[in-house]
Amino acid sequence: MFNKLINVKIILVMTFFLLCLATGCRSDRDDPGISDRSSPSSAADRTDSQSPTSGIDPAEQTSSSLTANTTDSAFPSPVAGLTDQTGIAPNEDIPFEFSENELLLADFLLYSVDCGASYKDDFPAGISPGLCQSVSDMAYGRDPQTGRFWGYRENEAMIRAEDTLGKGTSATKWEIDRDLEDMSLADIRYDFAVPSGTYTVTLGFFNPFGVRRVDVECEDSLTVSSEKILRYQDNEKSFTADVSDGELNLKVFNSKAKNFMDTPILSYIRIAITPEYTEELLEAAVKAMVVEDPEEVYTTDSSNEYLECLEEARALLNSQKKPGTNAIRLKFNNLRESYKMLIEKYRYNSFMPGAVWKDTENTPIQAHGGQVQQLDFPDPLTGKSVTKWIWVGEDKTNGYRGGVCAYSSDDLYNWKYEGIIMRNVPSRKVLE
Repeated sequence: MFNKLINVKIILVMTFFLLCLATGCRSDRDDPGISDRSSPSSAADRTDSQSPTSGIDPAEQTSSSLTANTTDSAFPSPVAGLTDQTGIAPNEDIPFEFSENELLLADFLLYSVDCGASYKDDFPAGISPGLCQSVSDMAYGRDPQTGRFWGYRENEAMIRAEDTLGKGTSATKWEIDRDLEDMSLADIRYDFAVPSGTYTVTLGFFNPFGVRRVDVECEDSLTVSSEKILRYQDNEKSFTADVSDGELNLKVFNSKAKNFMDTPILSYIRIAITPEYTEELLEAAVKAMVVEDPEEVYTTDSSNEYLECLEEARALLNSQKKPGTNAIRLKFNNLRESYKMLIEKYRYNSFMPGAVWKDTENTPIQAHGGQVQQLDFPDPLTGKSVTKWIWVGEDKTNGYRGGVCAYSSDDLYNWKYEGIIMRNVPSRKVLE
């Protein structure tokens, strides 16, 4: 008798599900009363997906480069200046030739240094090298692939250190030898070959041991004075710097250092071109960051955010009223961030016992104690009959009272979440 009751219950659930598909069932993602099931994710922790594929023809990506001499004028801001400038590395006749798209898709980043890293030709997950480098850190000299001159100035007082509590570019750093007696030698210096122009410099400090302060000189000018570095935190400081001699010079120190606990540390460096936010820049970004069929390749939330930002950028460009700099900056940054945050859908081609099984939105599948059947039903969009595998089971995201979820699949590996087809109720009276 018990088995008969179970079979009757399953038949009722499956019948109800088919009715939902025919009429279009409501997903709990559309119900404000149900918590969002999607897992937050970012480019920084996405290690198993690729960067968005631009719709730009590769041939177009080399159609414009930086070709004019920078000794006559500062490095220009995109887009007009992207096509007619060249910077010369110290004593080297190597032009800085980057296409418009390369600069845009690299966030104008020329250097991204993981200070003190011992894995020279590797970078932490989610971290990309700058356009002028091929290794994560190096002593000052010619980059083995790009030919640019950059790196730290060797100093016997500098010690490479690892932080087990740090992550990514905060896992390693430069610090000063604790046995150093002459505090005037307690500094960390880097030099970078760049075209003359304006740059945004970002320095990162991670120190789990105690509060200390640092000063920063850039281009022989005191840019940061007595900045407090807090413990157990990623401390970041950004500033702009004008370069006129083809080389950006950095010095990190503490002018008031008396002992080892006062000496400077340095975890990472990022150097990027500071753009001018113009209509031309936004137009170039819209062109470079076009993605084909984002809904098919990327998760619904990330693709919707991207498409919304893309349309807002296009609307601003098509506006009859000339947009201001702040409006352009906002739309450009929104588009750039949404493009970077596109998250690829998981695709399986085999079963993976022991691993968390995720649906096509990268959310763990919730179908406990479920049943899988192959069913025919009318497609809610076309009305034509389709055959799919259907998996129904209990949602235990918030314990044992999550309702019954449904998923559909064509291959039994990849499952699309269809929504909750039977919700929990507080009492039997509600059912009646």
